[in-house]
Amino acid sequence: MCTPFQIYQLNYITNLFYCKKIYNINLYFKYLKSSYLWYNFFMKDLKISSTLEDYLEFIYKTLETKEKVKAVEIAHEFSISRATVTEALQRLEKKGYIKYGHYQPIELTESGIFLAKEIILKHETLLKFFEYVLNLPTEEAKINACRIEHIITPLAFEKIKQFNEKQNL
Repeated sequence: MCTPFQIYQLNYITNLFYCKKIYNINLYFKYLKSSYLWYNFFMKDLKISSTLEDYLEFIYKTLETKEKVKAVEIAHEFSISRATVTEALQRLEKKGYIKYGHYQPIELTESGIFLAKEIILKHETLLKFFEYVLNLPTEEAKINACRIEHIITPLAFEKIKQFNEKQNL
């Protein structure tokens, strides 16, 4: 639940947009995303666990190289039971990220593709930051990028992304 102050902030940003002080929708969303309000009002219901994000990322990357992906491939990749994968896929389907039927190939929805691309962008951005800015060994950078991509706030990620762009990474 949001505090009264957070509700006030949301109303203030929205009023700026409607009063034409924020001139375009992209700038409006930039203001929203840079605040904790974005998470509270828009992303909380769509948020998924880090494990589900990893599965979504795997599905997307697999579909880039193959025509289809099945649940058993996820089970093999993550060394988990088929039943666990089925439960996870049902949760992803309920959130609207995939289309899934028993013993059928998994399809990503538009929102699933969008989220998977966001997860991959976070991972790659953080990986570059850890490798080239912090000079971590590649394996250490991969481990940290994979862990942090799931918990980093939108503002912190945007700052790291901008830093990487300034450094031409």
